[in-house]
Amino acid sequence: MALIVANQNVEWTWQYWGEHTVNQDGITATRFDRSAISRNFFLGFLAVVGLGLAIWRSWLSYLQTRTGLRQAATAERGLIIDRYQKGALMLESEELTVRLAGVYALRDLALSDPDETYILVLDVLTGFVRERTQKDIIREDGILSDATPKAPPKARFAPDLQEAIDAVSHIRNKVSDAILIEREAQWSLRIINSNLRHINLSYKNLTNGVFAGSIFDKAFILCADFSNCRLVNASFWGATVIATDISGANLKDVTMSAHTTFKVWAYEDNLPQDVPEELRKAIPLRHRSEPWGDFVNRAIKEWPDANWETYLKSFPPISDKKFQKIE
Repeated sequence: MALIVANQNVEWTWQYWGEHTVNQDGITATRFDRSAISRNFFLGFLAVVGLGLAIWRSWLSYLQTRTGLRQAATAERGLIIDRYQKGALMLESEELTVRLAGVYALRDLALSDPDETYILVLDVLTGFVRERTQKDIIREDGILSDATPKAPPKARFAPDLQEAIDAVSHIRNKVSDAILIEREAQWSLRIINSNLRHINLSYKNLTNGVFAGSIFDKAFILCADFSNCRLVNASFWGATVIATDISGANLKDVTMSAHTTFKVWAYEDNLPQDVPEELRKAIPLRHRSEPWGDFVNRAIKEWPDANWETYLKSFPPISDKKFQKIE
């Protein structure tokens, strides 16, 4: 076959395909067995046919495997959509326990398949918080904002909304590719003009969030990550904000009261924006590579009037592996 393919001078005679030997005198002798030659040609023909059949069967097997994988992916995607729809519908229930179960179901879905559901789950959870907290926007000092009071302010933030915020932070911390997914989707945490009074945001990852016009009155915020957040026109009346990172945050027109505790810090290469001068002077600045313990010791010496030994020493940040600002 190689000779034929190479277009060599092939002769179709018994002598050509016979067995050629050279004796000691240099004389070439030819011996041929017609049955052996015929058998070899027949076996060669069968080999070519067998090779073609093998290639054909391999191709069929490949097509079947690809079809099977496609069907499996379709079935899996259908299951994911079903889980997502059920979790989202549970958030509309009148029963608190059902809404909580919906939050947990969506959180587990995002953690199990972040490539497909990360943005979907965060969108529905943040939308759930926005829709439920924008119905009654009123500040503690009695100044109304976009709504009239329907009921006295509650002393506790709604547990289902609290769990939704906790789930968002938990998902962002646990998904290893969270930064890349958010950047590619151009997604950011948006809870604007929302009533978050009495919420507990301790150790929450809220970086790159947009909280413009939201109310954090009497909230408790310990060691949270507000880096690169937009807090324009936000209210912190009576709030307790301790050891929280506000690097790069925009605090334009933020309002506080005499009872507000606002002990925050920032990285020196990513200063907060539009911060009142009296507050700016009281914000310890951390070097990017500075260990937390070293920063605390330096802050205690350089800002003694702010009592940082009380507010920082016992409360390390949620993580030194920070989300980077999404350009």
